[in-house]
Amino acid sequence: MSDESLSELSVPQARRGGFRFPSAVTTLVIVTVLVWVAALFIPPGQYATDADGSPIPGTYERIDSPSPSASGSSSWCLRRSTASMGC
Repeated sequence: MSDESLSELSVPQARRGGFRFPSAVTTLVIVTVLVWVAALFIPPGQYATDADGSPIPGTYERIDSPSPSASGSSSWCLRRSTASMGC
């Protein structure tokens, strides 16, 4: 083969500059922050469940915020612990 044909078959060099996909840790941090921000806007609620633990359609109800700092008290935690669900 000639030198000219070898240069055509060689792998192109990586672009310098431009967009590089972030590392796995950076991607995980970005996703974690996005989920945290989304959780601030999604209203808390729960479904009634059957014996298997599957949610029953149409039984969704809003509950108080589970965060003691958001509601000003830990009443949610007390209600949940009395239902043997833990806090």
